[in-house]
Amino acid sequence: MKYVIVVGSGMADTRLVQLAGKTPMEVLALNSFDRCAGCFCGRVLTIPRGLEARADVALLSILGYDPKVYFNGASVASKLPAFADNFGLQGSVIAADARLRIIAGLMGLKTPEVEGATGTIDTNYEGKVECALKALQDGDDFALVHVGAPETLAADGDLGRKMEAVQNVEYRVVMPLLNRLMGKGEDFRLLLVSDFAAFLTTQKHAAQPMPYAIFDSRVVRRAIDDGKEPPVRKFCEDAMLCEPVLMEGTDLIKVLLEQYMKN
Repeated sequence: MKYVIVVGSGMADTRLVQLAGKTPMEVLALNSFDRCAGCFCGRVLTIPRGLEARADVALLSILGYDPKVYFNGASVASKLPAFADNFGLQGSVIAADARLRIIAGLMGLKTPEVEGATGTIDTNYEGKVECALKALQDGDDFALVHVGAPETLAADGDLGRKMEAVQNVEYRVVMPLLNRLMGKGEDFRLLLVSDFAAFLTTQKHAAQPMPYAIFDSRVVRRAIDDGKEPPVRKFCEDAMLCEPVLMEGTDLIKVLLEQYMKN
């Protein structure tokens, strides 16, 4: 089993007057996101109460490290337990943000740099995808791809460009990853998550339950073998409101790895 995590930083937003009371993800046709949500979906609090909504805090949480333990309000602890010791997996984190690569390195994860990865709308999406696929092919158990463009454009208050950035996460990152991995025939699970909300209205971040979805190749192949259409479900903030919330963001990696035990 291989595992992939795609973090669309700041994709989540609030309802906007310009979009008739809907969010960018709600109005966009994001078919690959919907393929993920069709398998499994929910909400997760990636930023613990009292901490600032930022990418480094969320990354700790998403990878199973309690930010309240390892984050002192300004920076991450100089030493972290090895991810391999915690979960028995080797992996890579692919991100333009140097802070995230430093954190991943402290976890003992590989941090390959991708030429042209900028964290903005013109980042090298295809290069990140190829880097993740190569990491998996070369023996990694998982690869995390972080895309910072949606958050960057929200900070600029640019609705059109933020929507373009979200679309890029869908058809230039998630779609090729799903299609290429399905083509290989090996079982895999892909987690899609927005690490925090980045509001266009205020140009600020917000810590609140975030939608997430997990594509499972076994679920899709089973449906196809049974002569059925693979499951799909709209992936957006409003569509997930009825789903339960993982109040501990550190549980998300356990859900992905099928190690989560409800209390």
